[in-house]
Amino acid sequence: MKNHLYYRPIKNIDNLEYAKIEDLKYLLRKETLDLDKEIDKKFPLESLGNLKSNLRVKGAKSLLENFAMVDAKKIDLKKSLESIEYIGFDEQNIILNFKDQFTNNQEDNLKATGVYDFTSQFLDQLFEINKYIKFCLKNGYRDTIRENLEYLIKEKKEIEKQYRLIEKNGHWYLRGFTSTNYNNYDNHIAIYLVLWAFHQYAVNGGDPYIFKKGYLSDSEIRLYFETEKSVTIEGFGELHFGALISNSEIRDKTFSFELNYRVSDFSKKHSFNALPPLKDSIFQIQHMAKVDTLKNRLEALNRIEHSHKNMVQFIEEIGKIKKLTEDSLYLLYKKIINATQQLSTTTRTNFKTLYDENFINNTMTIIEIFARTKEITADIDEKIKLERIYYELLHEITTR
Repeated sequence: MKNHLYYRPIKNIDNLEYAKIEDLKYLLRKETLDLDKEIDKKFPLESLGNLKSNLRVKGAKSLLENFAMVDAKKIDLKKSLESIEYIGFDEQNIILNFKDQFTNNQEDNLKATGVYDFTSQFLDQLFEINKYIKFCLKNGYRDTIRENLEYLIKEKKEIEKQYRLIEKNGHWYLRGFTSTNYNNYDNHIAIYLVLWAFHQYAVNGGDPYIFKKGYLSDSEIRLYFETEKSVTIEGFGELHFGALISNSEIRDKTFSFELNYRVSDFSKKHSFNALPPLKDSIFQIQHMAKVDTLKNRLEALNRIEHSHKNMVQFIEEIGKIKKLTEDSLYLLYKKIINATQQLSTTTRTNFKTLYDENFINNTMTIIEIFARTKEITADIDEKIKLERIYYELLHEITTR
């Protein structure tokens, strides 16, 4: 995520101001996007109350302001290969020219460079030659690449795809393909829906949520919210109910809303987040889902008090344990070291050092151990994996 064209982490929110309900209207692009029009009809701002009233999510103003800084200009172009010209490669990314595409009201072709995994996606989905092109690039056979791609583009000229382009500093970049057959719940829609739902939840008597931190890019978001109130777990710490909102506009990823929790010790010096499995989320929406399906899933927010009660009971059981045994600590070790698909070699090595050199041990509380462990990586997706490992470990301990 941090390697995206636009990236903005929000870790310490100084501005806990409320946004106004009417501020959400700037997120939707009803003039140009049919999906945004449908979202506006199914989730109207007028249903939230007076548009000049506060949106009942503290910190929402900061979220909207920061999102505006990464909300890049994007366009979707539905084109056949007949209207696309191969220009070449930079170091590793393909450069294409969209012929007869007007930009800035000037008769000009639109030249764009691949970013993220667009190049491999383009080469494999259309021609199944990504490995071959990598070999040619590595060995300097650029003339061979040109000869092959120009031939294939001409031969397969009828193939039509919809391309997502992003603009930065006057240059256009190819991010990937989007579908014409299903909804693209882009980040601006995800943020609109989540803030809309949290406001409704608070109006209906639920404990209001605060925006705590977030990671925003031009193509993905990870947003952490927390209830204003916490629950004291006697002899252990403070339990804070939370939610993790994730969305990705890239390829076949999803829009998800998950309940999580944060436990801090009474000194507020140490804390950790834990996240149940994705299958237990409030919803995990594929981008092919209908808006009515999304509306039904969001209504589940009004029933999360049951989940909160279960969470309290779960943490009370953990509070009785307080510390991990040597066996449990070794189980944590195995879960982290064996997470080869989700955690990098560097991250797993960092944990192994902590473990081998006794920087974490069974004299420390559970809160201290997890707080220390979460420092082994700065990557948001790896942190989320660690949060799932913490939950999984604690669930196994209490079940046992």
